[in-house]
Amino acid sequence: MAVDGSPSTDVVLHAVTSLAELTSASVHVLHIKPADLLYGPVAGTIDLEDDTEARDIVDSAVEQLRTAGVAADGQVLAGQKRLRAEAVLQYAHQRGCDLIVLGPSHHAGLGAALHDSVTRHVVARTPVSVLLVHAVQADQEWGPARRAGGVKPGPSVSEGSSPNRSR
Repeated sequence: MAVDGSPSTDVVLHAVTSLAELTSASVHVLHIKPADLLYGPVAGTIDLEDDTEARDIVDSAVEQLRTAGVAADGQVLAGQKRLRAEAVLQYAHQRGCDLIVLGPSHHAGLGAALHDSVTRHVVARTPVSVLLVHAVQADQEWGPARRAGGVKPGPSVSEGSSPNRSR
């Protein structure tokens, strides 16, 4: 499970907790602490998030999972924006995960063209199933016709997951 600390993290965490409870799975929580390259006379890497803040994101998710009775651990890795997807893929491979759970970030218009999606990159390159958990808001993303059809807006998940032992 990759978390970013955004408001959708709670929805992703709820879905992962439910799935792990049903399957007796363990969960690996990963947060990629944003970093970027610094160019100029002195090249280097600059952290875009405080170490404590990054650790709190992971610790909070792990604590919630453990409180629900789910075996969980977590790790913070630093990663440049363009390398985050690769870090997720390597982490999942090293731990033998059979499912990667993500809350996709959303870019619209020009943002979609300019930003390489971590989610899109992971889905395209992973040999294991990916579960995308969306936080749907009725007023913004669900028109009256869909609501009238009896479909309740709320957390939704994509098809194609294979719930096994390790996340």
